[in-house]
This record gives sequence, C-alpha cells and structure tokens, in this order.
Amino acid sequence: MAEQERAERVSREELYDLVWRKPMLHVADRYGVSSSFMARVCQSLDVPRPPRGHWAKLSHGKPSPKPSLPDAGPGVGLTWRRGEKIAPHGPLPRPPASRPRRVPPRRTGDLLHPVLVGAAEAFGSGRKIEQDFLKPGQRRLADVVVSEGMLKDALAMFNDLLHGLEQAGGTVMLAPRDWIYMPRAIDEREVPASL
Repeated sequence: MAEQERAERVSREELYDLVWRKPMLHVADRYGVSSSFMARVCQSLDVPRPPRGHWAKLSHGKPSPKPSLPDAGPGVGLTWRRGEKIAPHGPLPRPPASRPRRVPPRRTGDLLHPVLVGAAEAFGSGRKIEQDFLKPGQRRLADVVVSEGMLKDALAMFNDLLHGLEQAGGTVMLAPRDWIYMPRAIDEREVPASL
C-alpha cells in the first residue's frame, strides 16, 4: 500500500488538506521524499503550509489560523507525483486585483521607466564583446543587445515599449532575483554565420 501511495498523483487540494492535517515530516514520508523537498512541492503548487510552531500551538489548545487555498494562478502546477521535477520557483506574481484604467497615450520619451533606471550607466561602464556590442557588468538589468553608438536610441525605444505595455494594462518589472531565465540564442549579425 505504501508504494502505491508514493506513486499516486496528488492534487493541490489534496496536498493542502494533508499538510494542514499532519506535520510535514509525515506527509513527506508518505511520498518517500524529504520534508524540505515536500515544502518545495507545496511552493510550486502554491499550497500554503502551516507556520513554524503550528502543531505546538494546537497541542496546547491555542488557535493557529489556517489560510484558504488560493486559486491556481499562471505558472502554478495543479498536481504532482513522486519522481516528477518541480518548478525551481513558486507561482508567477499575481496580477493587480483590478485592471488599471486605460490612460490616453502620452509622450513618454522624457519619463524614464523604472526598469531602465541606471541602465545607460551600467551599459556605459561595461565592456565590449564581439562586434562591439556592450556587455554590462551587472546582471539584474533590462536585456538589450546593442552597440555603443545605438545605446541611446535603443534605450529610448525600449522605454516607449515598456510605457506602452503598461498603458495597455500590462505589468512590467524585473524578474525576481531567485528566478533563473536563459535568453534564447540569437545571431545579431546582418548575415548569419550559417549562410
């Protein structure tokens, strides 16, 4: 029976019920994984876990509030089974509760978007790589492939794009530090090497 439980697929709802009914060590043992791994499974499925001291409070008759299971947002897994990989991070940031009202277009060239604050300096103090493209020294920065001569124009165009996305109701931000993104490989040359 234990092997069957370890191989079964568990939904967010079932996992939520389990972690609030039994300590994480017992839930993890049921699936044959460590409690820290089980905590990462909960994080990837956006399942709230009991806080530290929850079981001690209950054993002494003290209340310990149980939050409700949030709706599954974008990027949240719905089920998990032992042996499956889990996402290296939790759910994507939730969109604002209400959509911002659409504002009329305006000239944004003079108003620097927060994502681009410090970008010109970071690119200017970086180094040049093949074909004179600029490589900034810091990593948490807008992803722009540009040469020194086109930096000002590229950042101005990117600035207008970011403002336009927000005016259309989108959310623009730098990725959280604990998320890892790998850029798609592109060949920036006018005539690609493979031709």
